[in-house]
Amino acid sequence: MRNFFGNFALAFLVGFFVAAAAIGIGSISGQIFSSDPFLTALRSLGGGLMIAAFAMWIALLRDQASKPGLGPLFLLLVVAGALVLLIDVIDPFTTLSAALGWGGLGAVTAALAVGVVSMWISPAYPTNPTAHWPEGGEQDPSHSSSGTH
Repeated sequence: MRNFFGNFALAFLVGFFVAAAAIGIGSISGQIFSSDPFLTALRSLGGGLMIAAFAMWIALLRDQASKPGLGPLFLLLVVAGALVLLIDVIDPFTTLSAALGWGGLGAVTAALAVGVVSMWISPAYPTNPTAHWPEGGEQDPSHSSSGTH
């Protein structure tokens, strides 16, 4: 799962460009936030991917800090939400389009909410590995106690 969650920056970048493209296309047609079903679905996908990226980042931090217990829940919510939003973009003219958009956004937002609450209740940040100096060795020769450099 670490490899999947490690792609959080790519997910955010794709989401940003999709949302920007939807807003740009809407501005060309005369309304920045056009009510066209396809553009609405694109904006939802872009926003959803950016929200999912933040949830993926939290999941990666928790996994690197040896607290991967919520990883499967993050994975389920992020993947399910992104797939639902993608289905909405593929066929935005169905009667279920609004429900798919809100459902996908709800799933990725739930993943982010679980991540924020879990980090608030039980913080998990990766720590730097501790350095072990060889026995009898000095930490830094330039800061030796003899005063010579």
